[in-house]
Amino acid sequence: RLLWLGIATVITFISFFRFRFSQFLVPFSLFKSKSSAARVSHPPAIQSLSLLPKAQQRFSVKGTWNQLFYLAKFEFVKMTRSSFFIIFCLLGIIVMCSVSQFMGAIYATETYPVTYQIIDVCVPFFQIFIMLLIVFLSGTIIWRERENKTDELVGATPVSDTVLFFSKYLGMLYVIAILMVVIAITGILIQYSMGFYDIDLSLYVKSGLRMLVYNAIFTGLCLTLQLFSPNIHLGLFL
Repeated sequence: RLLWLGIATVITFISFFRFRFSQFLVPFSLFKSKSSAARVSHPPAIQSLSLLPKAQQRFSVKGTWNQLFYLAKFEFVKMTRSSFFIIFCLLGIIVMCSVSQFMGAIYATETYPVTYQIIDVCVPFFQIFIMLLIVFLSGTIIWRERENKTDELVGATPVSDTVLFFSKYLGMLYVIAILMVVIAITGILIQYSMGFYDIDLSLYVKSGLRMLVYNAIFTGLCLTLQLFSPNIHLGLFL
């Protein structure tokens, strides 16, 4: 045991004094000669932190807008890939298709699936799922950093709290806009499946813009409640 302990101690001291981080700059290969490895050019090793290049911080208006849209895109991609979004979107489509089969029962006679009837009868059911999705996503995106214990790291970044909040809000608006497109496409496909081809796209656009405004106000309210709520569950309840 003393012999192996002595050998291990010698190897440890040799490794300690001969170790250099710069050796990782040279690619290692078993079949490469030393001469060819020596010819590989690499930058000189930095011996002090004072030699590191200093990053230039720019807190301009343009930089703030770039941060806002970049983070909004990040939030949008993360939300659209979540299971909440996929499930609620599919449920809304299924309910719209199911309700469309009984539109004639409202007036006790069969009617054509005109655009205004699709909007008045089928779209409100999809709107219910949109509101539920907004409630769940608002709690998820506001509390994500705190639940993952990364809120202090995010707070230490050179990004203002205003940009962080409105990037989440803008990302939610992107999601709502996508859902408005899904509603219009679903409504058009329902009309085509019933043999009705007189589609009024202007009604879909007007209805989508109106719902976008309503949902934008509702989204702002949900995000604000979650922001001042002591926990996510209380915010969801409110």
